[in-house]
Amino acid sequence: HAKKTIELSDELEDGVVLRGQLHIVLIKHGFWVMAIESKRPTYSIEAGLPQLISYLLANPNGDLPCYGMITTGEEFIFVKLVRDELSRYKYATSDLFILRHRHENQLYDVFKILKKLTRI
Repeated sequence: HAKKTIELSDELEDGVVLRGQLHIVLIKHGFWVMAIESKRPTYSIEAGLPQLISYLLANPNGDLPCYGMITTGEEFIFVKLVRDELSRYKYATSDLFILRHRHENQLYDVFKILKKLTRI
């Protein structure tokens, strides 16, 4: 498993500095997981998307689709990167899954997707 950590830092209007980390782990060939860690729930999933896509683009098997997941621990999103017939890369994201959803616990949906990805 490959692993890398990237530091995040933002300064708010009132001068407060928020710090966090992006933890990137290669779980299985072609499947990356990025966890966004922050003391406050300020960083959104979108903060990790460009970094995750750069890792997906570095996939040595560029002809095969590769997948990733970004999580804050409460929110999850899946990313798929493919190369089309003209060798252009395109990515798509899943819906946002939220664990503290009022009507249902979407963790079960996240597990279903993870289970499907282990079969690829």
